Order: sequence, then structure tokens, then C-alpha cells
Amino acid sequence: SDPYNFTGSGFNPGRIETKVFKNGNQSMIQDLHRKINVKVAQTDSIYHHLTSEVTPLSNFLLKNIQ
Repeated sequence: SDPYNFTGSGFNPGRIETKVFKNGNQSMIQDLHRKINVKVAQTDSIYHHLTSEVTPLSNFLLKNIQ
């Protein structure tokens, strides 16, 4: 129920969802999901950048400094 492990950071999408549905505000929950998806995509993009560019550069520098 927490595929992106937000609960570790104190973020609980389930709790917000329940509150929003009780108020009957469908657009609010959709907006929240959209914002979460954008953040996840940004995180994936940063992770990809780090693994594809920064990590090889760090390894190269470490090898050549020693």
C-alpha cells in the first residue's frame, strides 16, 4: 500500500486519502496523486543522472588520485 516508501519520511498518503474522500473532494486527491507522481519522476531522473554520470566520474577521479 506504500510502493514509494513515503511512510519512512513521515508522509502517509493513506491518511490523506481517507480524509479527502470523507470530504468528497475528488479533484484534491487527484491533484495530490499528480504531485506525488511528479516528485517520483524527478527522483528517478536525479537517480539516473547520479548513476550514469556522477558515479563513473567519482570512480575515475578516485582511481587517478590514489
